[in-house]
Amino acid sequence: MKTLSTLLVSLICWSSLIAQTVSSENGYWLPAKGTVATPIQIRVLVVYANVDYTAGNCLTAPVYDNNEWPANAPPKWETGGGNYPIAKPLFDADYTGASNITKGTLTDYFFEASQGSLVVLGDYASVIVPCTASGLTDYCFSAGLNALASYITNNSTAHGKQLTDFDIIDSYSKGLQKSNANDPNNVIDIVFIIWNHNLYGKIAGSCAGGAGVNGSNIVALSDASGPYTTYLASSWGGCSRHDAWLTFTAEFLHGLFGGNNWHSGGGAGPWTFMTAPKMYCTTAQYDNPSDIYCGYDRHHLG
Repeated sequence: MKTLSTLLVSLICWSSLIAQTVSSENGYWLPAKGTVATPIQIRVLVVYANVDYTAGNCLTAPVYDNNEWPANAPPKWETGGGNYPIAKPLFDADYTGASNITKGTLTDYFFEASQGSLVVLGDYASVIVPCTASGLTDYCFSAGLNALASYITNNSTAHGKQLTDFDIIDSYSKGLQKSNANDPNNVIDIVFIIWNHNLYGKIAGSCAGGAGVNGSNIVALSDASGPYTTYLASSWGGCSRHDAWLTFTAEFLHGLFGGNNWHSGGGAGPWTFMTAPKMYCTTAQYDNPSDIYCGYDRHHLG
C-alpha cells in the first residue's frame, strides 16, 4: 500500500509538472507561425542609435571607417549609397502578399523559414543621442534602452509609421498561439536597437554583448497615439548590415524559444547545451548562427 501511495503521489506530481511545462511549438514570447492563408504578422521597431560625441568630452569617439553607416546618419543599406547603390533594407515595412516581399530582407528570410506562415515586418527610426545621456553606460540592458526613449518619442519612422503601427500581436502569453489583435493593447511588438559603434569600449562600461528578445526588458515610449510599453527589446552594437542581420536572427530566436538555455553554440556559459560544432542552427551565438533553420529549430517550433 505504501508503495502504491508513493507511486500515486509521484504520478500526481509528474502530471502537475507536465501541465506547467511551456512549449515553444507555437512560440514562447512571440508567435512562431500562423497559416499560409492567414500568416501571423509582427512589426519590429528598429532604432539606429547614433551617439553624438561632440556633446561633451565624456567618451572616446569611435572611428567610423566603414562605408555602410556614417556618423550621425541612417545606415546606407537603408537609404542607398556607398556599398548599396540600391537601398537594401533589413525589413519590408508592409505586407501586401507573398509575391511582393523584397528578396534579401529579413522579412523574406522568416517568410521562407516558416513556409509562408510568419511575416516579420519592420521600419526604422534613426536617432542621435548625446553621449552625456543618463543610462547610456548600461546600453545593452534596461537603463540603456530607456535612455533612448525620449529621443524616439514623436519621431515617425522612415515609412511614416507611428507607435500604434508596431502594436500588431495582442499580448505575450508564453507557449500560446497569438492572433492579430483588432484593437491595439499599447504594447509594442518588438524594439530592436542597433548602436553605431563596435561593442568594446565605445560606450562606458564593460558590456560586450546585448539583451535578447526575452520578455524582461521593459521600455516605455509614447507619441501622439498614446503611451506604449514593450517587454521585448534587444540592444546591440554593430556597424554593418551583416552584423545587424546576424544579431537580429540570433536574438529573435529568444522570443521564439525562450531564454539562454536554448543556445547550441559556445559562449552562453552554463546555458550552452552543445559546444560543437559551433555553427549549429540559428540557436548558436549571434556571430555564428546558421543561415537556415535546421531540424532542431523546426522540431521545437512545431
